[in-house]
Amino acid sequence: MSDARPARPARQKLRLKILLPISIGLLIFLSFYIATTSWYLERDIARNLVLDSRAVNTSFHNLLKQRAQILHVQLQQLAQSAELQRLMLQQDRAQLLAAAEPTFNDLFRQMGISHYYFHNPDKTVFLRLHNPPKHGDQVDRYTLQQASQSGTFVQGIELDALGTLTLRAVIPWRKDNRLLGYLELGEEVAPVLKSFFPQGNTELALIIDKKYLNRAEWETGPRIIKKTSTGWDDLEDRVIAQTSIPTMLPELIKAINSKPADPRQSFEINFAEKEYQGLIQPLLDASGKKIGEFLILSDVTEKRSDYRTTVIALTLLSLLTGGIFFSFTSAILKNTQEELRATEQKLIAEMVKVQGSNVLLENEIEERKTVESALNKIHNELEERVQERTEQLRLSLEQMQQLRKQLADVVTSVVDGLIVTDLEGTLELINPSAAQLFQCDAEKSLGQPLKTIIRDPALLRQMVDAVHHQVSDLQIEVSQLTHNAQKPIFLQARTSIITDKSGQPAGMIFLLRDITGEREVERIKNEFISTAVHELTTPLTAVMGYSELLLKNQQFSPEEQREFLTIINEKSEFLARLVGELLNISRIESGKPLELHKNDCSAEELFEEPIHHFRHFSADHPFLITIDSPTTILNVDKEKIWQVMENLCSNAVKYSPSGGEIIISGKPVTHGYRVVISDNGIGLTEEQVPLIFEKFYRCNQSDTAVGGTGLGLTIVKSIIDAHDGKIWVDSEPGKGTSIHFELPCS
Repeated sequence: MSDARPARPARQKLRLKILLPISIGLLIFLSFYIATTSWYLERDIARNLVLDSRAVNTSFHNLLKQRAQILHVQLQQLAQSAELQRLMLQQDRAQLLAAAEPTFNDLFRQMGISHYYFHNPDKTVFLRLHNPPKHGDQVDRYTLQQASQSGTFVQGIELDALGTLTLRAVIPWRKDNRLLGYLELGEEVAPVLKSFFPQGNTELALIIDKKYLNRAEWETGPRIIKKTSTGWDDLEDRVIAQTSIPTMLPELIKAINSKPADPRQSFEINFAEKEYQGLIQPLLDASGKKIGEFLILSDVTEKRSDYRTTVIALTLLSLLTGGIFFSFTSAILKNTQEELRATEQKLIAEMVKVQGSNVLLENEIEERKTVESALNKIHNELEERVQERTEQLRLSLEQMQQLRKQLADVVTSVVDGLIVTDLEGTLELINPSAAQLFQCDAEKSLGQPLKTIIRDPALLRQMVDAVHHQVSDLQIEVSQLTHNAQKPIFLQARTSIITDKSGQPAGMIFLLRDITGEREVERIKNEFISTAVHELTTPLTAVMGYSELLLKNQQFSPEEQREFLTIINEKSEFLARLVGELLNISRIESGKPLELHKNDCSAEELFEEPIHHFRHFSADHPFLITIDSPTTILNVDKEKIWQVMENLCSNAVKYSPSGGEIIISGKPVTHGYRVVISDNGIGLTEEQVPLIFEKFYRCNQSDTAVGGTGLGLTIVKSIIDAHDGKIWVDSEPGKGTSIHFELPCS
């Protein structure tokens, strides 16, 4: 046995099996660490670049806003000058130039204001202080056009053909409500940017789209205004107007020409032994039009250098630690292998001794196995017979229990009431639905006659007759008072005969169904049809009557004809609204969703404008409207929401006394906008409140009640639900009603 067993080669394989996985694991750990930290570094750089770009963008716009406020103050002071007003009214350009030039020189010297205009009311230039010979031309700049349209102060940056960005501020110039023209001041953005450029480790560049420039003026512009920029042909569709590091222009041009298609992705620039990570932000003029871009470069040299140093140090440390560990582990494994070899030799000697004893034991074991096999065979045969009989009994019992359970489940799960009696009318089975229907205890009623649970004489008489005459498939329909005797319920009963094994009658089954809801729906529909006919007939009668008068009598005055046509038009609009309500409720009943044409609308447009005509037609009801945050934007179907407002306000007017206030309020809430319409009318009871959104429901159905179909609030709720909103009611009899609804904001 010792000759057949491998010696030293096995020990060498053991050492390799242990050390090789450890080496591979160490390499995987180093690779994973380098990949993970590299990913985290780049992610951190990208996040910091986004934060830097937002900070630069915010600082730049805040700076422009401050400069615009300064220009505004100066414009207000100039507009109040009586001398300038007089000279503008006289249209004396020479005197106006002499009077305004010292102020312009001071503004240029102290504040860097480089543009000063006097515009006529028709927006032609009356005088340019910075270029007096040029005047009379029409100006179509956005800031001047907006100041003309709005009649207020307008400011913003605008681009000229030279590629110069100018911060312009314009105000209408008035004297005694007479428009003298427009005053404009401008400040070139380049000097402002020059003072803004130093941003720590961040460098900036200003890029302009060529489609807003004139090539000839651009190429002469840098010499005129002494600015450094790229040539016209350096970039395909843009030019670099200004940069914080002019010597970086060649590298910027390469980076922009090869930058990713997605402007949100960053790119790298290597310049002067430094690494920069770049990101582009859009540059918008006063009208919101994109005229160029801000290129923001963040110096990431130090971060990446520190990372490389850390990775190299960790790699060297890991290799050194691994070498020491492998040497130590190899020595331990060598000693262990020698000990295993000595132990193995001892085991082999013991196994030779044991092998002789095993032969005798094996013979004895074989004899015992033969005897045990015979006994096991007899035992198994007996067990199989017992198990077969036991299984047959178990299956029979389970089938009986399953059949009984199925029968009980069927009876219990029947929604309609189920009663089983014998041929004497004694109760043998009552399911839960029947027990609830007749307000009785099912277990206590078993063995009792039918009259103990059936209180309605007509139903009892017909059920007893069906049992005595053994009538199958008999249909019975009666009404029975409820246990509290407040309102009747309508029952429909059907009979079926139970037979025994010989086919002889053994009992009777009664299946009872509560059809009260169906009767109530029929009653409501009949009332609705009656109301709808009345609502349709009244305006149709007016339309037919006045139209017949107009056709048969041509001698009415124009005022009378207009009065008749107005009545016909009002009644026709009422009919159109009524037909629209019927079509909407038909669509809702068919399960089709309401068609919505959503647009962004302000809260003021949705909830205040539809109230104006109510003030005209309901002059005896004051409307108090409070719409908070009127500029809140909601994405809704404007016509449908107006329909909601008109319906709710119409109800508030109908059910309020003359002179009663109608209060409409709106305010933003979490994730939406809430509107409340309140009146001090007759109010609703607690029982009426849950029912007002049901179809055809009207609180007062008497002949003297306010007219209506009972569909308005059903359609209102459907519109609010279609907008993913919610609606509810607070009311108290004699004190009025408040209807609240909420719509989600955009």
